[in-house]
Amino acid sequence: MAYRTLVQADIAMTRSWFTRHIDRALGPFVDLRPGEGITTLASSLVFFLVTTSSYLIKPVRNSLFVERVGADNLPYVYIATGLVIGLLISWYARYVVDRFRPNWLIPGV
Repeated sequence: MAYRTLVQADIAMTRSWFTRHIDRALGPFVDLRPGEGITTLASSLVFFLVTTSSYLIKPVRNSLFVERVGADNLPYVYIATGLVIGLLISWYARYVVDRFRPNWLIPGV
């Protein structure tokens, strides 16, 4: 039992040390409350990875589409994409946002 409490105390001390250093490193650049540095860093990493993957996948997707269907149909795909995304956002705003609490919905997105 004593070993478990020592390990938990060691983890808590390491976490607090890491959190303090992250908060101190990000503090000059953004306005953070104590303990928000890890969340900010994780969110920034996710944004970077999603944006990078989008920039890498988009040219491949376009070249495969042009190869299979032809460049003449590319504007129709852009129009269809806009319409489908508009319908999905409308559905999401109308049915999903109203049915779930924000503290459950925001981390799930």
